Amino acid sequence: GIFRNSRGAFLGCFSHSLDISIAFHAELQVSFLAIEIAQGKGLDQLWLKGDSLSLPQVFKSHLLVPWRFQNRWINCLSYT
Repeated sequence: GIFRNSRGAFLGCFSHSLDISIAFHAELQVSFLAIEIAQGKGLDQLWLKGDSLSLPQVFKSHLLVPWRFQNRWINCLSYT
């Protein structure tokens, strides 16, 4: 993931090894990680960009979140 400000200036980046074979689950995990990192850096606005069309819907309905990600999802909701 890459963090940039509103002018496009580089703020930081991260990489993470995933042991997940389902693309949607991998995108969820990386999105949650990006939110957690942004929260830790004190960033108050975040724009998530990804390939999944379902990802924005995840933050509207817990029914789309696989049970193994429920705790991280709840934690991220408190930030968003």
